Amino acid sequence: MKPSRFAEPAAMLPGMLFLALVACTPSDSDSDSAGTPPPMGEPLDVPANEWTWVDVDGTTCDDGSQTGMAVNPGTSNNVLIFMNGGGACWDYTTCFVAQTAAKGPFAGPQWAQVDGELGGTIMDRDSADNPFADWTFVFVPYCTGDLHGGDIVVTYEQNGDSRSYNHTGHTNILRDLERLGPTFTDPDKLVVSGASAGGGGTLLNYASFRWYWPNAKSYLLDDSLPMFEGDAIQSWMRETWIETWDLHTVVDPVCTSCDSDFSQMHVQLAADFPDDRMALLESMQDGTISNYLLMSGPTFQTNLEQLDADVLTPSTQWNRFFINGSSHTMVGSPSRFTTSDGDNLWPWLQSFVNDDASWTDVGP
Repeated sequence: MKPSRFAEPAAMLPGMLFLALVACTPSDSDSDSAGTPPPMGEPLDVPANEWTWVDVDGTTCDDGSQTGMAVNPGTSNNVLIFMNGGGACWDYTTCFVAQTAAKGPFAGPQWAQVDGELGGTIMDRDSADNPFADWTFVFVPYCTGDLHGGDIVVTYEQNGDSRSYNHTGHTNILRDLERLGPTFTDPDKLVVSGASAGGGGTLLNYASFRWYWPNAKSYLLDDSLPMFEGDAIQSWMRETWIETWDLHTVVDPVCTSCDSDFSQMHVQLAADFPDDRMALLESMQDGTISNYLLMSGPTFQTNLEQLDADVLTPSTQWNRFFINGSSHTMVGSPSRFTTSDGDNLWPWLQSFVNDDASWTDVGP
């Protein structure tokens, strides 16, 4: 099984998506602070060059069950984080009826279904093309419905039925980092990557990873979740995500203008980490994300081109790999993705992480 793709939405009901939110209770998590040393837990004791599932105290899936992460230490002093995808939800209908997000539990038995089946992905040690082959891999599962950004437990109610949902993706990242930080103390290079919902997680959590590893040469790799400008992501949807998932915890410290314009996360992260490289992978009319954002394929392409022109191209740090079509996510099989000009994703990723001066935008 490849890393899970962003869950296809069931019946989308735009007028009902945010009506069922009733009560929110903030979860107990630490806030990031540039002037405060990050909290550290016990280091991991895991063997090199094999996957080990680690239950992590304080992490939860949507149903409150404990989750964790899978770790595979490499032989180099470099670390690749991968945040999995699997949809999103923000009310009773999307979370419990249409179930548009991957749900828990996700622990050892669920990881066992993924372990050993990552051939061809960026976590494949046997691929001759993979620039990450000897790196340490960390697989972060996704079962919180919040783009790995939430910091809250929400009670949703509909027709007299009341259910709790743990939107605690960011809380989980912090708990994971408390174990990873003292285990991999000073990596030379760090790649924070994710696909689909996990791509959103790269933007929402990048500052937290850099908090733990401020000295690493670092790279952000967002596979297939662009944060469009202004109301390209409709204001009601943007505001609902922020309030329902309590994104203030991760967004406000990074960017005061991001509540009204998610694209400013691209801008501010580049400003905060001026020596880092940042990349967006996307198809021009991504059928999955356009569906979630309630826009047609051509409208998605227009918004993507606008983001590229206004935000990515002016940056000296952001480059993009764009392909034609409506496919969704690429890091699960980089060999399959080649631009109309013949640029394959594997060599582009090699240039990206090897600091090649020729690394640049490719695609339409």
